[in-house]
Amino acid sequence: MTILAATNNEVEVIINVPDKKITAKDSTMNVLAAVDIVGNKVERSSEKSIKTTCWRTLAEVAEF
Repeated sequence: MTILAATNNEVEVIINVPDKKITAKDSTMNVLAAVDIVGNKVERSSEKSIKTTCWRTLAEVAEF
């Protein structure tokens, strides 16, 4: 068997939320693996975004 060219499967997710855009991108030989990797990246990014937003909101409330 001869492989002349290996193609990568690219997965990109863009989620628009108020005041922010969450993006994740990965490229692997296996498209299902790329989907899993991007899903994990989106999950981590959204958790960080939620924590940041919550702390910012709490700080704004504390100012009153």
